Amino acid sequence: MGTKQAFDRNMLYFMAILIFLGTTTPALGQGLFEKALEEPDQKDQDKEANETGFIETSSVEFNGYVRGDLYIGKVNEKNVTEIKSGYAEAAASLKAKMGKWGDGRAEMRLRYGYLGSQVEGTFDLHEAFANVYLGPLDIRFGHQIIAWGRADAFNPTDNLTPRDMRVRSPNEDDRRAANLAIRTWLNFPPLRWEIIYIPFYAPSHFPSFALPGPIAFTEPDYPDTDFEHGIAATRLNFELAKVDFSVSYLFGYATFPGLGFVELRYLQDPIELAVAFRAYQQHVAGADFSTAIGDLFGLRGEVAYRHTLKSGKSEHVPLPDLQYVLGVDREFGDVSIILQYVGRTVFDWEKLPDPKDIVGELPPRELLEQFMANPITAGAIVSGIRTEIRRNTRMIAGQITRFSHALTARVAWNLLQETLTLELLGFYNFSTEEWILMPKITYSIADGLKACAGAEIYGGPDGTMYGTIDQLMSAGFLELKAYF
Repeated sequence: MGTKQAFDRNMLYFMAILIFLGTTTPALGQGLFEKALEEPDQKDQDKEANETGFIETSSVEFNGYVRGDLYIGKVNEKNVTEIKSGYAEAAASLKAKMGKWGDGRAEMRLRYGYLGSQVEGTFDLHEAFANVYLGPLDIRFGHQIIAWGRADAFNPTDNLTPRDMRVRSPNEDDRRAANLAIRTWLNFPPLRWEIIYIPFYAPSHFPSFALPGPIAFTEPDYPDTDFEHGIAATRLNFELAKVDFSVSYLFGYATFPGLGFVELRYLQDPIELAVAFRAYQQHVAGADFSTAIGDLFGLRGEVAYRHTLKSGKSEHVPLPDLQYVLGVDREFGDVSIILQYVGRTVFDWEKLPDPKDIVGELPPRELLEQFMANPITAGAIVSGIRTEIRRNTRMIAGQITRFSHALTARVAWNLLQETLTLELLGFYNFSTEEWILMPKITYSIADGLKACAGAEIYGGPDGTMYGTIDQLMSAGFLELKAYF
């Protein structure tokens, strides 16, 4: 069955679900999963209501949204604008309550439109899971997004479910992706002990960037479904009167893979260096906290030490590092401000040889084949290639320098009785000179109808991640969104 036929079939299924669920009375306003990130540090509100006896009967709720989005940016290496993306999306959210014993939630999204010059249609089961409440024990099983960390935008302890950085959306949380997981909580207030097991590997996806030289991407190398290839994690979360904090530990494959050398390809001229995304295992020990300093401001922090297995031996494995975030937040009437310091220290770091032009360094095909037949010269050539690939792994892992120091700022201003919101998110790395700027304006035209305009702008020197994707991902956008 072709791609278009599969999409048409999925669209019919989706519309059938909408028609069936539409027989229930919809709630106008924000969708159940409009904020894809659930507050991980609070008990589920439904469970709290059940325990107090306010909800004893079963019920079904249905809502969702439809939206249209348009992204316009610059053509790579040209002084010309282009439509980066334009699409329509419909989402349907379903929530079923089973008295005081549990509930189930699901969200489905149907998107159709342009990604560059390609027309694409996708049907996405965004989340689908069931909860059961057994006294102090809560169990959640299914396709779910798991987010850890109390910092804003940058969370060193958030390593459980993947992100899709190819997604263009005014909502930052739309880049989060779900995975099948078993999630349990043991509740002994003020302690909440969380245990998670994720059986299958699901990778994060980078934007479709190109690497310099004759480097070509080939099929990725990801773990199989063996039991030991899953992710296991636990967190002790304390919710006290004046401070919330947690300590956590995770072991498993990182959702963001590295780059590994595959082979030299002699099929064409120039010769290609085939590389592939490869997953690697890591231990991550972390902690976070949030508190308030009187009525003046809030204080939040997060730290994580990541120990990567086989670091320094394989070019796709980043070095161990320590990441830390410390921030303050304050509200001035209708204005809220969050300022954060974001730092990283990379262990066992050493400067790699200066970058070289791989095309210029490789000899002609006939001579290269002779060199590769000799173990000594072949070893030197492959070692140089792996060094270049290791440099790119460091780039996408944020390890270009031994020490990294950055600042983030998020400012939001609510106007016109909170019908108009002006928001700005900025990031600047003083060590690598990379930066991000995300301005956004949101206006509530009527109940359940919003218009949004803004931009996502990336920048940085050559050889940095944001410098590599700047013209690819930087764009302005418009959105019109209706909730039902």
